[in-house]
Amino acid sequence: MASVIFFIVFLFNFCILTINGDKLVYVHALWRHGDRAPEKIPYPNDIYTEDYWPRGYAMLTNLGMNQLHELGTFFRNRYANTGFVNKTYNYKEVFVRSTDAPRALSSAQAFLNGMFPPENDELWQAGLNWQPIPVHSTTPGDPDPLLRPTDFDCPKYEDLWDDIKKSINKEIEKKYDPVLTLLATSTGIGNDLTVKKASKLVDITREVAHNLSQPEWITRRWPEYNNNSTLDIITEIYRIRRIALFDDKKLARLRGGYVLNDVLKRLLNASNGIFDEANKMLLYSTHDGTLLGLMYAMGVGDYQLIPYASALIFELHQDNNGLYYVQILYRKNGELQTIDIPDCGTKCEVRKLVSLFSSMTIPTEKKLYKECGTKHDDDDDDIRLSPKFQQLNPPQNAGFSMTINFALMFLTILYLCI
Repeated sequence: MASVIFFIVFLFNFCILTINGDKLVYVHALWRHGDRAPEKIPYPNDIYTEDYWPRGYAMLTNLGMNQLHELGTFFRNRYANTGFVNKTYNYKEVFVRSTDAPRALSSAQAFLNGMFPPENDELWQAGLNWQPIPVHSTTPGDPDPLLRPTDFDCPKYEDLWDDIKKSINKEIEKKYDPVLTLLATSTGIGNDLTVKKASKLVDITREVAHNLSQPEWITRRWPEYNNNSTLDIITEIYRIRRIALFDDKKLARLRGGYVLNDVLKRLLNASNGIFDEANKMLLYSTHDGTLLGLMYAMGVGDYQLIPYASALIFELHQDNNGLYYVQILYRKNGELQTIDIPDCGTKCEVRKLVSLFSSMTIPTEKKLYKECGTKHDDDDDDIRLSPKFQQLNPPQNAGFSMTINFALMFLTILYLCI
C-alpha cells in the first residue's frame, strides 16, 4: 500500500510540470547573484569602511547565500522532486556555469546546495550537509560577453549611450535638483557630483539591509517628491539610469543579443534532441545586467530593477501532438510569474520564438566584436559558448507515443491498487 501511495504522490507532483499532458523536455535558466556587500565605500563621508563587511567589498553576504539556497530549493521542488531530474546530482543532466565574479560563483554554490543537498551515499563527512558540485567559468580576468555583457568593451554601445544619457541626465538634474544639492554637500563628493555618481549611492541600500544605522539626511522625507526618503530618490535615479541602458533596441541588442542567441539555439537544438553540455538543464549564475539585456532584447522588460536572486527560466515543453513550445518564467522576490511573449503569448512554439527574435540576436562572439568595433582574433569559443543551430527534424508519431505512455502509466497504477 505504501508503494502505491508513493507512486500516486509522484505522479501528482509530475503533473505540476505538465500542461494538459504536455511533457517538460529541457530547462535553461539564468539568475542574478544574491545580496552582496557594496562594491566600494558608497561615498567619502561614509563611516562604514570595508572592515564592516567580513568577506570584503562586492562579496556575497550570508543573506545572499540564503537567497540562492532558497532559489535552489525552489528548483529542487519544481524539477527534482517531480522527477524531471534526479534528486542526486548527475553531470549528464545538469550543467552549471558562472561568470568569474566571486559573488556569482558563490551564488552558484549556494544554489546547488539548495537544489542538491547530499543524501544517503552522497554524505561524505559526518555533520556536513554539503557536497562539491562543479561550477564552470571563464579564465579569470578574461572578458565574458555572453554572461557579463555589461562589462564587455563595446565602443558602438558607448557611442549610442552617450547620445541617450545626455537627455536623461538633464531630466534628472531638473527634477531632483534640491536632492542632488543635498547629496553633494552631505556625501563629501562636492562639486564633483554627477547624476551617475548620485545613482551609485544606491549601494547605501546594502548598509540598510544589514542594519547599519544611517545619518538623518539619508532618511529625510521630501514632501515635494511624494514624501519619499532621500534613499528612495537615490534608488529611483539609479532605476531610471539602469533601465535606460537597455531600453532601446540597439542598446538591448548589443548587450543582450549574444546571450539571447545562445538561449534560442539551445532551446531549438534541445527540441531536436541535441545537447551540448547536459541533456536536462543548463544553469547560468550571472548579474542583473545579463537578465536586463536578455529581457529587453526580447521586449519583455518591466521597467523595474532586477532583485537579488531573481531568475529567468526558459522551459521547453512537448505537447501531445509532438510540437515543442517555450514558456518563460520570471521569479523575483519569491514570486513566480509567466511572461507573455510579444506576438506569441505564454506558450510560444520554439521555431516561432526563434523567428520572432532573429533580428535581435548576435550569432557569434566574433560578430559581436565586429558590431561593437573591437578587434577579435579568435572565434574558437563560439561553438562552446553559443552552439550552432542544428537541423530541426519534425517529430514522428510523438502524439501516439505519448498516448501509449499515459495508458501504460494508468494500467500500472491500476495493477498496484489491485
